[in-house]
Amino acid sequence: MSIVSYAQNFEDVMLWRALSAVEHGFYIDIGAQDPEIDSVSLAFYDKGWRGLHVEPSARYSNALKQARPDETVLQVAVAAEAGELAFYEFQNTGLSTGRALIADSHVDHGHDCIHTVVETITLDGVFDMVGSREVHWLKIDVEGMEGEVLSGWHESSLRPWIIVIESTLPGSQEDTYRVWEPVLISKGYVHVYSDGINRFYVSSEHPELCDAFKYPPNVFDEFALSGKASHSFCRIPNHQTYLANIKAARSAEDAYLSNVERHRLWDEKERVQAQLMLREASLSGMQDEHEALTAALHASRANEAELHSQLAQLRASRSWRITAPFRKLVKVVKHARSKAMGSKQPWVRLPLRGLSLLLPGLARLLSRYPKLRRVVLRILGKMPWLHQRLVNRLGRYVHKQPKFQSSLSAAESALTPRARMINRRLSCGYTGAAE
Repeated sequence: MSIVSYAQNFEDVMLWRALSAVEHGFYIDIGAQDPEIDSVSLAFYDKGWRGLHVEPSARYSNALKQARPDETVLQVAVAAEAGELAFYEFQNTGLSTGRALIADSHVDHGHDCIHTVVETITLDGVFDMVGSREVHWLKIDVEGMEGEVLSGWHESSLRPWIIVIESTLPGSQEDTYRVWEPVLISKGYVHVYSDGINRFYVSSEHPELCDAFKYPPNVFDEFALSGKASHSFCRIPNHQTYLANIKAARSAEDAYLSNVERHRLWDEKERVQAQLMLREASLSGMQDEHEALTAALHASRANEAELHSQLAQLRASRSWRITAPFRKLVKVVKHARSKAMGSKQPWVRLPLRGLSLLLPGLARLLSRYPKLRRVVLRILGKMPWLHQRLVNRLGRYVHKQPKFQSSLSAAESALTPRARMINRRLSCGYTGAAE
């Protein structure tokens, strides 16, 4: 069965070759670091295995707890004794260590160091937490502190089937295993494989596993690179993964922008539809108003036609023809009076004087024609000053007629001249007002 390799030097490929027949196995990873990058355990986790992780860095410990909620994660360092340890953390790297000399070397190479203090536990303490269950592999990668870790293995009878332990100084090919290998040999382990960074040991209780370490990783292991390892042989997969991530991010961004644009267009559509409905309602109101105005226009035109008809009938009447000269006279008088009232020049008042000279002749004419007299007086009612003068003048001519003289002479003899004039006007039907 093939796997996807995440480890930095194919450690997971070698372990899987030896242990692929085990279902739901268990592991202990001391110095676990990132849950994915350079992880030895992730390939096994993907196959259903579970285990215990020891990681003193708070950043990586929290990342492990978040990524592996169904596994045990200890934020401690493993040392020869339980207690506390000065810890030199180099963030975002696998260089963090409890050895001051190694930390100084990293600082000399330009790395930033954070000095903290962490709790420690012995390897016996870690094994005690596991209890009686089988541990199929144990990995120790503690940046130069491998000897201290193994020094804390005293009385525990637990024997992991396979132990993988870093055997060179950090960042170099200088071997360090001679210092601590005797501890493993004393526990019944046999060295079976080296990969240039790590040494693999198999428990004497499981000699059947030794043949799995005859050859380094090869095509028969049928593994695939995840692209998550940090070393040079993963540059192309890493770059491909990087490009794939960029493409996925762009696709997600395009999808987001497309979704945003779709929502914007939908909102714009609803806004336009609302405006259209308002305009349709306004148009409907304007159409109703137009129909009302059209009806009013038709009614006005009908009324106008009726008035024109009445005017035509009036102008065709005999009274209109008879009173035409007097209407012209009224216009002339009005115009002359308006000019005269607004001017102090004596010559402007001459037309009024001339008009006064016409009143006696007009009064004599009207005294002989009563019907014409009533029409003229009605017209002159719009000009009280002229109406009054004409009425006064008519009074002088009407009382001289024999019918008035003969019928009222006896009664008038007892009246004053002013009373006789008023009586004559009343007798003739003139009150001084328009009829």
